[in-house]
Amino acid sequence: MQRSIILMLAGAAVLSACAGPALTSRGASVQVQRQDSALLASCRKLGPVAATSGAYLDPDEAFSDAEAQLRNSVAAKGGDTLVVVHQDVEMPRIALQGVALLCYGE
Repeated sequence: MQRSIILMLAGAAVLSACAGPALTSRGASVQVQRQDSALLASCRKLGPVAATSGAYLDPDEAFSDAEAQLRNSVAAKGGDTLVVVHQDVEMPRIALQGVALLCYGE
């Protein structure tokens, strides 16, 4: 009985180690665009952002982790909009690149 509880706790610890960074409250407010458009022409470019996610069995989880990293990076630069410009998928690794923009602020 004790052994099975220890194994369950160890398994939970291993699975939680795979969890990516949490989306911050500022990162959650960053909107995501999948392509650049004329509607973003008046936005101020704050610079490039990049993220890599790996060690996931589920590609959706890996993508969500990388996108959360990007959104947090945009927020850290003071931006409110992310334009994803490139994605490279070689499971179990996903790499995303984007541009941080300030569209609605100052």
